[in-house]
Amino acid sequence: MVLSNLITPLPETLAFRFYDLYCGNPVQDWSQEAQAKHRDAAPKAKVPPPPSPPAPPLPWDRYAGTYAGMVYGQVSVAAESEGLALIAGPGKVRLPLRHYDRDNFLGHWPEMGDGSEFKATFRIGGDGKAHTLVLSWDGETEFARMLEKP
Repeated sequence: MVLSNLITPLPETLAFRFYDLYCGNPVQDWSQEAQAKHRDAAPKAKVPPPPSPPAPPLPWDRYAGTYAGMVYGQVSVAAESEGLALIAGPGKVRLPLRHYDRDNFLGHWPEMGDGSEFKATFRIGGDGKAHTLVLSWDGETEFARMLEKP
């Protein structure tokens, strides 16, 4: 039995691998097959073009910070000279965010090919800084900005 609290093909992939090991079956790359199925099943919805002209973003540092979500834990948004980058996961995967319109940005998972674009929406608080980050990579996942240490 493989348990998971995420909607992902990982539990089945691991179960198939353990079954093959137990039964002495030839080695099969179940991860690659699951990733290919996921890529093929992913919606290929095109993001509509931004309004013309798009509303300008706030200064990058207003979005930068560490955000925490109940399912995925912490992600960071880094302000860089060319824009913003989302840093996620234990491997600190860096995903550039390109400006779309005002507080909306688009990100892309490079290893997933076409259709892996996601939207990053920042909600701005009364202090003029982002207080919430909503990522559309699996629906609408909300991350709350963590308080900065003085």
